[in-house]
Amino acid sequence: LWSLLSIAAPGLYPDPKRFSDTYRKPIENGDAPELLATLKRRIAPLMRRRTKDAVLTELPPKIEQTIEVELSARHARIYGTQLQRQRQKVLGLVGDVTKHRFEILKSLTILRQMALDPALVDDEHEGVGSAKLDRLVDDLTQVLAEGHRALVFSQFTRYLARVRERLDAAGIDHAYLDGRTRKREAAISRFKDRFFALEHPARTRKHVADPRRGSNAKRINMFLRWMVRPEDRGVDLGLWTRISPSELMVPLDVHTGRVARDLGLLKRGQDDWKSVVELTEKLRQLDPHDPVRFDLALFGLGVSGGDLSP
Repeated sequence: LWSLLSIAAPGLYPDPKRFSDTYRKPIENGDAPELLATLKRRIAPLMRRRTKDAVLTELPPKIEQTIEVELSARHARIYGTQLQRQRQKVLGLVGDVTKHRFEILKSLTILRQMALDPALVDDEHEGVGSAKLDRLVDDLTQVLAEGHRALVFSQFTRYLARVRERLDAAGIDHAYLDGRTRKREAAISRFKDRFFALEHPARTRKHVADPRRGSNAKRINMFLRWMVRPEDRGVDLGLWTRISPSELMVPLDVHTGRVARDLGLLKRGQDDWKSVVELTEKLRQLDPHDPVRFDLALFGLGVSGGDLSP
């Protein structure tokens, strides 16, 4: 939030440490809940939210459905054992949540993976199977038979890989993309072909990138940056720990591209996929382990109007 405000209203909270001490920490710790209302009131003039109802009035209401899937007896026993183990661990850490929050998050993540497929936690459970995956394949088969398409998301890329194996075995055509996809432009293009195979409003095509037609796929690369990069300032979430930041591509836009050219990091004049590849490779020379960490600095300087040209 502070990073966004530093761009939208640079003088409002100029010091990130002071913002953290004054608002973030007391609010997150629950020590001063009244500060949340104060913060909301101060930044309200800078916030704009448009709902689907105001933009696409012809779309039907969103339908949310929660489906409970019963685990197999063997899977349930394994999960119960792990639940007791992680519960005892967390109970010993709750005395200082702030200090042990990553260990607590790790325990919760293990339980989430265990609920999906115990083999995600321990290879010795490879033969147990996944009731949720069985249900997913059944539902997808029905959805496709009715002439629809589906998007399948998971925080855990190993689970997505298992979904892909099951879809291949069932003969279900699909497009797959995660942070390890090497020919990413081809995967994104194939996804777009599948996504728009059904009837759709023409204006919606612009919201899904296609590198074959010159798109820099900024939204997808930005999403991957948010999900993969660990960032103590809270800009990036770092939730997908099985993908290395070294594999990310820079989210390129006009601001990032202009500053990169002023700095001699980018020679190509267009902000297209070829420029994404060129700039990312140049940034990898500066930091092969986390080349995209320079993105926020390039973007921030560009959007603030900084001029680095000779």
